[in-house]
Amino acid sequence: MQEDLGAYVRSVLRDEDVSRTLEKSPMLRRLIKRLLDEIRVLRSDEDDGSVFPVKIGSETRLLRACDIIFLESHGRKIALRTMAQEISFYSGFDGLTAQLPDWFLRCHRGYIVNTKKVLGADFALGILTLSDGSAVPFSRTYRDAVHAALDKTGGGKTA
Repeated sequence: MQEDLGAYVRSVLRDEDVSRTLEKSPMLRRLIKRLLDEIRVLRSDEDDGSVFPVKIGSETRLLRACDIIFLESHGRKIALRTMAQEISFYSGFDGLTAQLPDWFLRCHRGYIVNTKKVLGADFALGILTLSDGSAVPFSRTYRDAVHAALDKTGGGKTA
């Protein structure tokens, strides 16, 4: 990761400009180091290397499973949400859970969530709050599974 950042900076600035700037600014050096450390911790916590193939037309894209926040069914069309984008593709919803890592949970007939992205659950209203600010419903059918998954992953619970 550090090499990628360095290569990018060097592609934008000349080496001597970068060296001179970093020499003159220990605060900037510390900030860059802290940022890289935080990125390393975040990646090691979530990324187990699992990928999820998404077929869009004739193209198949591989997404990191840890980047997926939730999937929503609209009939045969599936909306997959990440922090950066929403991707729509056609698929059967029932088979998706089997293709995803075990930390994904079907919480409603139309929703599958990444339990690592759940910030809280309101059991009185049947709503999960996710890391991107989305509110996803969960049904009574899946209530016990949601409760068990949140206990296992340490997700927040209310009511």
